[in-house]
Amino acid sequence: DLVEKSDISFDLTVSYSGIEHDGLGRYGDPVNPDGDVSAMREMWLLTRPGGVLLLAVPRAGKKNQPQTDIQIWGDGKIHVLQHRNYGAERYMRLLV
Repeated sequence: DLVEKSDISFDLTVSYSGIEHDGLGRYGDPVNPDGDVSAMREMWLLTRPGGVLLLAVPRAGKKNQPQTDIQIWGDGKIHVLQHRNYGAERYMRLLV
């Protein structure tokens, strides 16, 4: 993995409305239901020890979701070929 072998690291890493798209194939990336978790791992690897990682992702709401939703691990959902919304369980999975 290129990130693991990289000597590059950052004091501050920011992801604002990005990782919820990873692994859904919408932008030519391989389909991977845990693509967001993989992307988060890469961001942690690129953040220098003692550095800060700022993360913003869409929150799962209580509204009726479109028929294109797929339930994912915990209380998260994938909006097919669009993005993920995060409930507490899925969000916590990104942080461990």
